[in-house]
Amino acid sequence: MRPAMKDLLRTLGAGLWLALFVKPPPSWRLRPAAHFWLLLIPTALVSLVGDFVQQTGAVVFSADGVQQDALGAMLVLAASAAVAAAAGQRVLTWSLAVLISATGLWISAFMLFALWAALQFDQFGPGGELLLFVFVPCLWWLFCGGF
Repeated sequence: MRPAMKDLLRTLGAGLWLALFVKPPPSWRLRPAAHFWLLLIPTALVSLVGDFVQQTGAVVFSADGVQQDALGAMLVLAASAAVAAAAGQRVLTWSLAVLISATGLWISAFMLFALWAALQFDQFGPGGELLLFVFVPCLWWLFCGGF
């Protein structure tokens, strides 16, 4: 396996560990900036599949989803820069952005699976979607940040 692919898999592994509330090994915490841009592709695909799963009628592509993913990426970069600057370690900005993105990718994939499963069994009550698919991922991300 090529070293670049192995390194990207290590980044995804670090994100999975963080999503499962486990601290990754120190050698996995410093990630290259290029991984941030590479993670945008699977993140956008998970978002696209999530929108497709929720579609009840004819499927129509809307660029609003792309804008939402782009805004999310910008917010991750801004938050990473702010945290790194506050810690006096600006050099960590990209590593933080990559780890946040990798963790978010796993959380989104887990939530997409939960959404798909819930839709298969029509298990939503009034407001249940909001609680499960908005608040749970937000809390999950916040608690992952402690690791």
